[in-house]
Amino acid sequence: MIQFCFAPGQELSAHKAPFPATLYFVKGKAALTLASDELEAGEGTFVYMAPNLEHGISARTEVIMLLTMFKNPPTGLVVA
Repeated sequence: MIQFCFAPGQELSAHKAPFPATLYFVKGKAALTLASDELEAGEGTFVYMAPNLEHGISARTEVIMLLTMFKNPPTGLVVA
């Protein structure tokens, strides 16, 4: 899990990751590109990204976002 903090106007250019991941926006507003779709993300937005999905972020305001990467996702049902 990684916390990202963006200043208004800061960007993370489009890229891909070889494993699934989630994004959770804790604070702020951002333009979020997922493949060919551009969405507005705000506080409370949660996104699941499949492996190799091209994605990028452009902060509209100050943004705090949590990225969780699943490098070895479970293959069966996990009950906690």
